[in-house]
Amino acid sequence: MMKKTLKLKTHDSITLNAQLSRPKDQTTVVGVVFIFHGFGEHMGVYSHLVETFIKNQIIAVQMDLRGHGKSGGDRGHIDNISSLHEDINLLFRSVMKRINQKKYQYPLFMYGHSLGGCLILDYILKNKCDYRFKGVIVSSPWLKLVQGSVSGTKTFLAKALNVVYSKYSEDSHLDPHDLTDDPDLLKKYVKDPLIFYKMTTGTFCSFHKSGETITQNAETIAQTNCCRNWLFVQGKNDPIVDWRATKQLANQMKQYTNVTLHLDEIEKHDLHNCRHRNQILELYVDWIFQLIRDYDQISSSEGSSDSGTEIDNNIKSDNTLKKTNNKN
Repeated sequence: MMKKTLKLKTHDSITLNAQLSRPKDQTTVVGVVFIFHGFGEHMGVYSHLVETFIKNQIIAVQMDLRGHGKSGGDRGHIDNISSLHEDINLLFRSVMKRINQKKYQYPLFMYGHSLGGCLILDYILKNKCDYRFKGVIVSSPWLKLVQGSVSGTKTFLAKALNVVYSKYSEDSHLDPHDLTDDPDLLKKYVKDPLIFYKMTTGTFCSFHKSGETITQNAETIAQTNCCRNWLFVQGKNDPIVDWRATKQLANQMKQYTNVTLHLDEIEKHDLHNCRHRNQILELYVDWIFQLIRDYDQISSSEGSSDSGTEIDNNIKSDNTLKKTNNKN
């Protein structure tokens, strides 16, 4: 694996920490995936996911969101979600040049978890994408918090405080045991100096509102030209975000586009870091490779690269792309 650290300067002079990981032999690359993390964490938490993609010849691109990890900005504070949209565009432009996307035309994918899942849904809803993505994986998206995790009174107070001072912060009361049941990873979560649990009213209100907006605009998201293939994944034992909201969104979008919904019966919030993560990671790779096979078949039959054509997931391909099983 080859890793390249990127330092990106935003329009408001914040330095973002990003990383591009690729197989040693670029001639073996079959696709590119952009990974967006959840609240209070950073891109280093996704090492198992990145390693799986690299083993399967997929370039992995990550970025510490502003206010997170090694990126600049006030810890845990996102005053306006539109600033994150601009950060995403900055990342896309920088990486597309580095991988020479204009020449190689790799199939592109996005992966977003929790806050990152909400973020990429919001981004696709509100932006005219300059790039077409073959598929988007949405993991445990922050659409609606589990009932009781945040009271109506706290929500009201957060909204009121946000008008006066959006940087007011309070403990989010996130418990690492709600994220994973892997004892080794739990120890790492607790000891990780880059993981934090305080959230500002600006961040809470921005994503609370975004979750409501996304839920109300399922048809618009589904019919965007940015992406026509979606995989939603969540555990039914997730004590943080409500899996029913994810199921509702996926079922609404399924009326207009290609949607796969996987609800795990036993796992918690961080499916990519659960004890049975190998099965989840294999699901991701299988889904991506099916789309790549379909992409190759349509491209060869039409003699052109992907132009946003909707892929029929039932197409069978004789391509012999090799998938490496994850052994973590």
